[in-house]
Amino acid sequence: MSDLSQEQNSQSDHKDGKNPTSIRFWRKNPKAIDKFQFIYHFLPHPESKSRASMLSHKAIIIYCLLILFATGLFRLIPLVFPGVLGYASDIKISDLLVDSNKKRVAAGLSELRLNEKLTDAADKKASHMFEKNYWAHISPDGTEPWDFILGENYDYIYAGENLAKNFTHSDEVVEAWMGSPSHRDNLLSPNYDEVGFAVRDGILDGYETTLVVQMFGRPRAKGQVASVYEEKIF
Repeated sequence: MSDLSQEQNSQSDHKDGKNPTSIRFWRKNPKAIDKFQFIYHFLPHPESKSRASMLSHKAIIIYCLLILFATGLFRLIPLVFPGVLGYASDIKISDLLVDSNKKRVAAGLSELRLNEKLTDAADKKASHMFEKNYWAHISPDGTEPWDFILGENYDYIYAGENLAKNFTHSDEVVEAWMGSPSHRDNLLSPNYDEVGFAVRDGILDGYETTLVVQMFGRPRAKGQVASVYEEKIF
């Protein structure tokens, strides 16, 4: 009776295209297959025809939530613990002035004089960018570089602005300005007599960095009409 039943099962298995030897092995050793079950987390199950559990709709939703959580966490940490990234730079206003004037003298131009009002204007511009979290000449609320300059009662005929961020040393900043035609034009313009600098550390777009603002100017004499020229470097 038992032999007949097994033979009938074998014949049935052959009809279904199954290997009876393999089937008998797995039936006698049900635990042997357990160690292979993990593959169905990544591959469709051959019996239930269900999707791999790691690729199910529920799993995909969980992945998306984890990504959003991680992104938010990386944005939040610098705001709660500003020093956690440990960013540091060695940029000094005195070095920026010396390096800028070296480039001007080499080009046959006069040296720029450091102006206190332009320096204050540059410092307020840097603070404003950190406060409003933007990186541009014109802020989201429409504030322009000239608003900071005029706010320090610096009346000009010519004025300009260069910006830089994510640099570590003063000479790198000046070399970067010189490497760009538009910034070089600002730095070597014969229209400017005075300059102001600001070097500020802070959080911008969730990351700690150093902003450098360079503001140029020529005081306006009576009867002259003001004009401006602006550039920036990232």
